[in-house]
Amino acid sequence: MKRLLIYVLVLISGNLLNAQHTGLYVGVNAAFQNTRIANSDDQNLGGELDFENTFKSAFGFDLGYRFTTRTGIQTGLIYSQQGQNYSTNGNPIGNYKTELTYFKIPVLFCYRLRPEKKLSFLLQGGFQLSMLSEAKSSRKGVYGAYSPALVDVKSYYTSLPIELVVAVGLQYTMGKFCLNALIRPDYSLSDIEEIDQKPGLRGPTSNFTIGIPQLGIQYFFK
Repeated sequence: MKRLLIYVLVLISGNLLNAQHTGLYVGVNAAFQNTRIANSDDQNLGGELDFENTFKSAFGFDLGYRFTTRTGIQTGLIYSQQGQNYSTNGNPIGNYKTELTYFKIPVLFCYRLRPEKKLSFLLQGGFQLSMLSEAKSSRKGVYGAYSPALVDVKSYYTSLPIELVVAVGLQYTMGKFCLNALIRPDYSLSDIEEIDQKPGLRGPTSNFTIGIPQLGIQYFFK
């Protein structure tokens, strides 16, 4: 009898671990991300404006609804620190940077492969609205050369750029909780700089970030 009870408890525990939930869920996320401010004119300056690898952080919360064990939609709010570090002809005294901070609202379609497994593949895709919160730069007037002071340049940037989002990774189910580990790039579809502030024939500028990875945990209400 004792062995039978232990067997039943183990069986129930296994079924709970592999529970496949639908319906409403909430969650939190955090990411270590590589960020870049992409502009062809800046890239063509060569040693006068060398792009350096720039790493920032992001974190936020999720709100989603899973229609079936495979499909769902997700939104939320993400606080994202972004920008670009530069160097000048390899001279560390001339290193400078631009720092941008956004609040992002994504609208994503979610799809799971092998949802019957505790460990499944997760795909996400959609768009997000990025609300500019803060912009600082040690480039003179954003487009110029090095300046030792990091000053407010928010007026040089658009307040609501739209971005494309694609994410791929793994999801692990534990009862009513799901753990996510995603590679999550996003890219601006619109110019992030104010056109009337641009000098001459300066081309469009885009933000590009990639979470490597974005980690998250989600809770399902049923």
